[in-house]
Amino acid sequence: HTHITLPTQAKKDGLLNIQNVYNEEGGKINVCELKNHKEEARKIFEIIKYEIAKGIDPEEICVMFRTHGQSKIIKNLLEANNIPYTSVSKKSLLKTKQIAMTIDYLIILNKLRKKSKGGEQAWWDLFYNSGFPKEDAITIGKFIKDNKEKPCLTEELTKKLTEIELSEAGKIKSRFMSNSINALMEYSEKPVHELILKIYEIIGLSNSENLGREKEDILILQKFHALAQEYSSFESESLEDFLNHLEIIKNLDIEIEAPRLENSGVRNMTQHATKGLEYKIVIIT
Repeated sequence: HTHITLPTQAKKDGLLNIQNVYNEEGGKINVCELKNHKEEARKIFEIIKYEIAKGIDPEEICVMFRTHGQSKIIKNLLEANNIPYTSVSKKSLLKTKQIAMTIDYLIILNKLRKKSKGGEQAWWDLFYNSGFPKEDAITIGKFIKDNKEKPCLTEELTKKLTEIELSEAGKIKSRFMSNSINALMEYSEKPVHELILKIYEIIGLSNSENLGREKEDILILQKFHALAQEYSSFESESLEDFLNHLEIIKNLDIEIEAPRLENSGVRNMTQHATKGLEYKIVIIT
């Protein structure tokens, strides 16, 4: 049974019955036209509540949304009414926070090892993902701008990071970052998959106390390590070669999907994440 909700004027003529994954004909598609996005979310919640009251398992209900903003309104309604749900969206492995940080450390270590120029973007991303206060980010940004023409910006920044005038919170973070980089340099010549494990350990990613969704985060770390291990086995163990490999993946727009855990409840997903109409009730926004 498929519902389509529309926040704007739309033709309703010519909608046919939809066939399910077993090639069996289902019920007529139900199209609802609403005034705006808020009314659309309210209608979606009304459909979900009605279907659950009829005895449909929440896991057999799928909401396919267009934008993440839409998803947020729907999730808030489900949470407020104690209806279990799971958000399912395709997430890029290399863009997850913990892997982005790992790659930033790899780039910085490679720049230090070769004493080469560049690396500004890796530093910027690292400061951002490490949660530096806004005023500290401005101060560090000025330092990067003033020193980017130095033979090795990374060496300059690593040496003077703890000397830059920052807030107390910024000083603590900068000391941790500086100590982590210095400790990791000892392992920078090791095969890249071994170095990655050291990064996880030294910056605390492998510590379960620091993980938000423990199991899913561990799976993400394991998948990136497996990617590096596979590359080391078949291509090269070199840090620089692996970074070039990641750059090629990025330039070719190749998406490596991050692993995710399936939870119970109403499926809330992007229209790109679903593999077809695999549910008894499908609501398309």
